[in-house]
Amino acid sequence: MAHHVRVVNENRVVAAVSRALCCLPTVKSSRLPNPHRIGRDVQRKNPRLFWLDSHPCPGILHRTHNACIELNMRRSIWVATSMALLAVTSLRGCDCSDDPFKPADPWLCEDRGGPPTAEDQACGKDERFAKGECIPARCDAGDPVPGCCPGMVCLGSGECVVPQSRITVCPDTPCRQGESCCLRPQINAEQKTCGFLPVSPGELCADGCPPPAADGLCADSTRPSAVSGECPLGGQPFNGRCFSSDVPPCCEPDASGECRMCGPSQVCNIDTNRCEVPPENLPNTDHGCDLQCGDAEILVYSDPDWMLWERCCAVTCECRTLPPLRPGPWGRFSDIALGDDTVFVSGYDSKYGDLVMGLHGRASGQLQTLDYVDGVPTDGPVVGDPTGPRAGRNGEGPNVGTYTSVALYQDAPRIAYYDVDNADLKFALYDPVEEVWSVGLIDDGRDIAGLDTGDVGRFTSLVVDSSGIAHVAYYAHRVWVNGELVTGPMYARSLVSSPVGYDDWERVPIERVRSCNGECGPQEVCVLDGGVPGCVSPRDDCASTCACGESCVDVGGSTCRVAAPLRLSEPCDGVCPTTDYMCVADAAEGNVCRLARDGHCAPPCPQGEECPPECPVGEVCVDDTADNAECRYHTPFSTIGGVPEGVGLFTSLVLYQDKVTVAYYDSMQKQLRGATANFNVNHAATDFHTVSMPVGCGFGADSGQAASMAVAPSGDRFAIAYQGGAGDSLYVYTGAEFTGGTVRLVDNGLRSTRYDLVGANASVGFGSSSDDIYIAYQDQTENDLLLAYTHDGSNWFIEPQLTDGAFGSFASMVIDPASNTAWLSSYVRERDQRDLDLSRLLVILVDLSGLP
Repeated sequence: MAHHVRVVNENRVVAAVSRALCCLPTVKSSRLPNPHRIGRDVQRKNPRLFWLDSHPCPGILHRTHNACIELNMRRSIWVATSMALLAVTSLRGCDCSDDPFKPADPWLCEDRGGPPTAEDQACGKDERFAKGECIPARCDAGDPVPGCCPGMVCLGSGECVVPQSRITVCPDTPCRQGESCCLRPQINAEQKTCGFLPVSPGELCADGCPPPAADGLCADSTRPSAVSGECPLGGQPFNGRCFSSDVPPCCEPDASGECRMCGPSQVCNIDTNRCEVPPENLPNTDHGCDLQCGDAEILVYSDPDWMLWERCCAVTCECRTLPPLRPGPWGRFSDIALGDDTVFVSGYDSKYGDLVMGLHGRASGQLQTLDYVDGVPTDGPVVGDPTGPRAGRNGEGPNVGTYTSVALYQDAPRIAYYDVDNADLKFALYDPVEEVWSVGLIDDGRDIAGLDTGDVGRFTSLVVDSSGIAHVAYYAHRVWVNGELVTGPMYARSLVSSPVGYDDWERVPIERVRSCNGECGPQEVCVLDGGVPGCVSPRDDCASTCACGESCVDVGGSTCRVAAPLRLSEPCDGVCPTTDYMCVADAAEGNVCRLARDGHCAPPCPQGEECPPECPVGEVCVDDTADNAECRYHTPFSTIGGVPEGVGLFTSLVLYQDKVTVAYYDSMQKQLRGATANFNVNHAATDFHTVSMPVGCGFGADSGQAASMAVAPSGDRFAIAYQGGAGDSLYVYTGAEFTGGTVRLVDNGLRSTRYDLVGANASVGFGSSSDDIYIAYQDQTENDLLLAYTHDGSNWFIEPQLTDGAFGSFASMVIDPASNTAWLSSYVRERDQRDLDLSRLLVILVDLSGLP
């Protein structure tokens, strides 16, 4: 418990003597009172003033409340002062109601809820409040300073100040990661400084400070909120401050760039974000501030609001677990599935390059848990709470987790996804008994010799049947299938309900697409003749009779042939000047040809150490065009981005009438295509029957992107939502087969005064009736999430769902027909006032019966 102490000075002693003389009982003697007697009388009235026990202070030092003071008066001064005081009191009267020697009420930090403020008169003149005591105003120069509160140093002038070396004045100087530029008067009353925002409720000022004070300035309210205890802008409370960074507090990078935490006997000052040595040998200072903390812990001041800067209470320290890493922007490439009590959303953390699974409350849609499934490094420093995201490791791991698709088996999630680093298709499943994730390989595009040669796994679509068998459709780019290099949609089927690796899957092409490999002339087109691509001259006299996906060509006369691509995408167009050149990746130019170098790309080996390889795995040594050797990523296959040139994009798989059924997009002929398996769901995979849908035929139209497929509750028809008109409209196809159905325009993008681009990220589903169709999609112009619906298949209505912000990216929807409720997920693009990327995935609930 901290107590208030006032050190008695000479003026107060004189005042006390004056009062004692005035208030003494009537003295019959006409002589002046003996000053020694006055002292004894005063001592009897205020026994704590001079001697508290049998051990008086030495010499002229006197003891008060366990402190020795110096009266610094000689006996002759007592007499003269007494006579003067008697004269004064005889003229001005005498007030005996107040006792100047009565100690002021103790300043109890615990009772008052904090240290005294600048307005509180906690201590007398020439005193200051520190460590729960009133001590002399002047300090003894040094660092650390026994006479100053933590975070301060004593100047030669005897003044405690915040050292400039420990703070960053802003905004001219940028703040460190996670810090904000804010006016914090207790640190610098005139300039803004970098630091963590305090835990407090309410809105923030435009410049990232806490709410405005009465004077209109952004002031630093350092008290944690007793109401919410939460942080604004997605931060998390740590040591009374809002922490929002993957760099731990008081982290100083060492020579290798690794985070160096506070050393022995150092404490993390959360307000300067630096390590410091705490003051020693002061009243009410806990010398346990030299505790040695365990792994993933850091030593901090127990309550920085009471223990730092000009006025501080008793100082104590404690070890606290490091705050968890802040998740990166997550939710791109997402998919959604509905469990018994949980809404599962798979996605990609684009900051760390990880596969994540968000568990949302079914009743609220609120995020409850975010699991990091794959991509987390297995070693390296732990700089965050090991029970939090990425087990507290912020190091670089494998880049995985795009193009996710999630499905459930016995209310446990499974995820098919793309391995970015290796261009492979992977599979993750959750064991609810062991509460662990396991990951394995589905397809790596290996050829007959077992070499990984292809780019497989983008545009995935996963369904798990009632026996736990997983069915996956995905895009394969330039892969070897039975000795043939092809591109197109692929199908994989697990052989067991819990596959663990490559051998637990069977794989077959859905459609094999071959090209003329760029051999055609400028006036020729590529078509298939008996399944073999060839270059022929085009004609137009039979175009009206050609089926969708066919070209009118001259083959000894006018005839229709299945169109094929002139060339499938290849790095460097498949050609480098000579065999001395290699195709490598370039961040600015894409894939480029560079002259191969035999020289060493790696730095020379230190003497006595083993030589490292010349270039990392996957890289080759080439010339940088300036006669310098450098390592570049070798691109034996296409490092495609965006919407590639290929067949089998935006795959959407359903189990329809005991058959695997897939819709997908052909970006070369700009059309929607469909395929039905020639085998039943529970039989071994063989091949597929593929057709071009009766929409968007020919190269002049563009229909089929964002394809999304769903089966009606009746089981006798399906719906496919897709983007048409080169990205400016939304359509839906309904039918019992891929041919003979009905195409309807859902949204043409026409608004009251303009046309919007619409239809991206379409996700279709049925309600309780086969006539109730719902489509979630994006208005790309306005960045809005929209919901279109019909109750008769003909008349469509559009209801905006999320409009105030950047919504609609990677939209996905799942519907529970029993409750007539839809769960919509959307990636939200957002940056806060500190320019931190807070983009994330959001789930909302829609009562379908409540729609207009």
